[in-house]
Amino acid sequence: MLTLAYLPIVAFVIIVSFELFWPRSTDARSDVHRWLSNIALYITNKFGSRGIYLLLLAGGMKINGAQSATDDGLLKAASITLAVLVLFDVLDYAKHVMLHRVPFLWRFHQVHHSDSKLDFTSQFRFHPFEMLLSMTLDVSLILLLDIPVYAITAVALIGLTWGMFQHANTHALKGLDRYARLLLVTPNLHHTHHYTDAAAANKNFGVIFSVWDRLFSSYLSPGSLTLDTPQYGVIGLNDKGNLNPIDLLILPFQASNTVTQVGLDRDQSPIKRLNKKS
Repeated sequence: MLTLAYLPIVAFVIIVSFELFWPRSTDARSDVHRWLSNIALYITNKFGSRGIYLLLLAGGMKINGAQSATDDGLLKAASITLAVLVLFDVLDYAKHVMLHRVPFLWRFHQVHHSDSKLDFTSQFRFHPFEMLLSMTLDVSLILLLDIPVYAITAVALIGLTWGMFQHANTHALKGLDRYARLLLVTPNLHHTHHYTDAAAANKNFGVIFSVWDRLFSSYLSPGSLTLDTPQYGVIGLNDKGNLNPIDLLILPFQASNTVTQVGLDRDQSPIKRLNKKS
């Protein structure tokens, strides 16, 4: 587990290198204000909602009793961790769908989608209320199923690492994308989910595995759409420019806030061309 703890650090170095040498867009590089807003939200969540999550988790583990990987043996521990990864990934898929489908929840989730450019820091751009709600559901499931702490730790580290990668501003490994997205949510696949085009933003809800989107008919291949100039963000918010951390925190509570990208019928898509490419 100690070795796995270094995974996000190693991934950070690799992802930053990808963004520097194989950028998807050079526009995202110079946006320091956007970086600062994303990092500020990360810090807020780190010491806010995530702190509450750790307290709840620690209390629950104390009641249920913590269990180490060595107690279960390597093979059993690996099997449990894989099962937990799949379980939480389908849960995250379901949560993500609800964040888009329920207008009240979308008000908070649009903070994440309000990023008009994508890079690895976009992974940190979440409203504390959304994080708290998500973590409360996670803790409830952890305690209900008495999931070992080593499995939760491993899944959290993998999730953080993959989250940074799928938001990364890079086209490195682009040649492998077509094959990788048969199973995984690749950067190319997830970037379409952040388009201002509502029909694209209401597809590809998967977090790590793309199979849930395929299974529940919410998969949209990057090769199945053609846009003249795809834009990231939320319609109506991009015009406001880079939102500072305070703006992002109060955004869901603004009476003038227009809820977009929810409840759209498929025939409302402004996407110019759809086909069956995988």
